[in-house]
Amino acid sequence: MTTSTSASTSSRRASSKSTLGASKSTLGASKSTLGASKSTLGASKSTLGASKKFTAKVERIGPKKARQYLDMMPRNRRQRGRVKDRYIKAMTKGQWKLTGEAIKFNTRGELIDGQHRLEAIIASNKEVEILVCRNVPAEAFMELDTGATRSPGDLLTVAGYDYTNGVASAIRFITSIYKVEAGTVSPSSLARERVDPETLLEYAEAYSEALVESVRKTMSKQARTVCSPPSMFAALYYVFAEHNKKGADQFFDTLIDGLGYEQGRHDPIYQLRRMLEQFKASKHQRRPNFYKAAITIKAWNAFQNRATISSLRFSENEGWPEIDRRKTRVTESVAAKRRQKRERAAKKKASKKTTKKSSRSRKR
Repeated sequence: MTTSTSASTSSRRASSKSTLGASKSTLGASKSTLGASKSTLGASKSTLGASKKFTAKVERIGPKKARQYLDMMPRNRRQRGRVKDRYIKAMTKGQWKLTGEAIKFNTRGELIDGQHRLEAIIASNKEVEILVCRNVPAEAFMELDTGATRSPGDLLTVAGYDYTNGVASAIRFITSIYKVEAGTVSPSSLARERVDPETLLEYAEAYSEALVESVRKTMSKQARTVCSPPSMFAALYYVFAEHNKKGADQFFDTLIDGLGYEQGRHDPIYQLRRMLEQFKASKHQRRPNFYKAAITIKAWNAFQNRATISSLRFSENEGWPEIDRRKTRVTESVAAKRRQKRERAAKKKASKKTTKKSSRSRKR
C-alpha cells in the first residue's frame, strides 16, 4: 500500500516536472519569438533609416509618372520656353540621351529639380530614361546646376517667398549699396556683383516683410514712371526706412505722386523727381544707376535736414554720399498738405470727366 502510494506520488511529481518543463519550453519559445520580433523590428528600423540615405537610380518616366512627380513640387518656378522646347524636340525625335543630369527629390520627398524635363515628357508624350536622385538635402537646391539656369528669383520662389524677382533684385542692390558705402567696390560697380545664395536667403528670411513692402512701394505702375530701375529704388527705400520709416514713406510718396512739396521748387524731392523724369524722357540725358542712386541719397539727406537745394549733381571724384540715418521727426503739416493736394487733384480730375460727358451729350 505504502509502495503504491509512493509510486503514485512519484508519478505526479514526474508529471508536474514534465508540465513545468513544457511550460519553460513554451516560455523559451515565446522569448525566442519575441526576440525574432525585435530582430524584425530592428531590421525595419534599419531599413527605414536607410530610406533617408541618398539614392540614385535610372528610371523610365512616361507622361503619367511625370505628372505624379510634378505634383510633388511645392512651388513651380517660372518656365523657360526655349529650354522646354529643346527638351521636347530631342524627345520627339528620339534623340534624348541618358546623362548625369538628374531629377532630384529632397529628404521630404519634394521635387526640387527637373521641372522642365518632366513637362517636356508630358508635352512630347514620350517615355525616356532619366537618372532620379532621392533624399537630396533641401539646402542643396541652392547649388544645383541645371540645363535651365536657376535665377535668384527661382531660389526665393521655391523657398516660399512672394514678389521673388523684385525682392531678389532689391537684395542685390542693398548689398551693393553697403559695399559702395564701405568703399570695397567703386560706385560704377553698383549691383554688378552676384549675390551668393546663402546671403540671398538670409536676407529674405530675416527681412522678408520689409523687402516686400519696399518692392510694392516702387514697382507700382505710377512709381515706375519715376523710379527706374524699380528694384534699385526699392533698395534705397529699404535702407532709408531702416532708421526712419515715416520719413522714408513721406519721401517716396511725394517722389512718386509729385504732391506735397514742402519747399516748392527748391524742395529736394521736387529737384530729384524733375531730374529722374528728364533721364527717363530723353536718351541724351540718361544716367547710369549709380548716378541716380547717388543723387537720390543727396536728396534724402537734404530732406532729412529740411534743407533747400536748387540742383542735384554727382561726380565720382567727390566721393560717395554718406546716407543720413538720423530718425528725424515728420511734421503733420506736411502730411496734411499732401492730403489736401491729392483731394484737389481728385476733384479736378472728376470735374474734367463731368465736363467731357456733358459736352458729348450736348453734341448728340
